[in-house]
Amino acid sequence: MNTDSVKLPVETYKLIRIAVGLMGISLPFAIYWVDKIFGAGNPPSISASYYSPAGVLFIGIVSAIGMFMLAYTGERRDDKWYNIWVVKAAGFLALLVVLFPTHCPDGIEGFKCSCLPESPCMFGHAENNWVTMVHGGSAALFFIFSALASAFLHSDENVPVYALFIGYLAGVLIAILVLFIVIASFNPVDDQPDFIYKLETVVLVLFGVSWLVWGGAVEYLLQRLRT
Repeated sequence: MNTDSVKLPVETYKLIRIAVGLMGISLPFAIYWVDKIFGAGNPPSISASYYSPAGVLFIGIVSAIGMFMLAYTGERRDDKWYNIWVVKAAGFLALLVVLFPTHCPDGIEGFKCSCLPESPCMFGHAENNWVTMVHGGSAALFFIFSALASAFLHSDENVPVYALFIGYLAGVLIAILVLFIVIASFNPVDDQPDFIYKLETVVLVLFGVSWLVWGGAVEYLLQRLRT
């Protein structure tokens, strides 16, 4: 048997996991520093950065995460169909988050939309309830499906115990934090306009870490760096 024909797909899927994990972790910090450099202030949420100088990063990274997750088809032929489709559903929802952006949160302390109303963003809107609802629902479901993938859907039988523990812990914490984000969306914390941004940052870090350890991607990366 040609071992290269077996090894290549496994390496590809591990690289997908690493790419998704790194993009998830880097997104909130990249947005923060780009907006800080351009003096745009802190957006009240990750999604609100659509209207900031870091909007291109938000659109590009979230779209890339969505496409990577849609491309994910599992490592083995006997992978359960729901393992694969939960990940694909999360990828589709990530794209909906970009295509149906939240409304421009102009007027929030410390933040001003940089592309409204003089030069509207491509899909931007000052206030469109149904678009905002689609965005919020897609974002919440993306995190929930990601939590399921992190906590329960491990196709590799050789996943280290520590990776399983991190996956379960990340999944549970993501689910709890999403609940807090939903509550904070309807009941804003007045003295912390970026409270949701902070919660979403923790969620994205947990999401990214779980993808890095899922299926031994960290070990694979370390092995590649040594060679």
